[in-house]
Amino acid sequence: MGARLAKALGRCALSITYTTLTDVAAFGLGCMGTLPAVRYFCAYAAVAVAADFLYQVTFFVAVLAIDERRTEVGASYCCCSSCCTSSNQPGNSGANCRSCRVANAPAGEADSATRGVSSSEALIDLKRTRELANQ
Repeated sequence: MGARLAKALGRCALSITYTTLTDVAAFGLGCMGTLPAVRYFCAYAAVAVAADFLYQVTFFVAVLAIDERRTEVGASYCCCSSCCTSSNQPGNSGANCRSCRVANAPAGEADSATRGVSSSEALIDLKRTRELANQ
């Protein structure tokens, strides 16, 4: 996992850094304009681009590593728990997790997928899951 992430960052980090530096420099030069609105916009944009760069190389990379680790162990996308291994792995289809039972239930089988859950609760969960799937 670490090797793939390092390879991806190695290929992209330099171009992202160059682009960020040139954008910040361009907006910094825009701060020297005579119109106040342009100066404020350029100052805001320069700070926003720099903050976005820091966010991308720190937080986003960390979340990407966590998601990759989740994918390697086969955890489901719905709750990231090891009880919810994906259904393509033999012997475990997320039957321990209510969220996975609702999300993986075939149409018309919501009742059997959510045994032990009130029907209104199951219906709300099923509607949410279908709304997310349709987006």
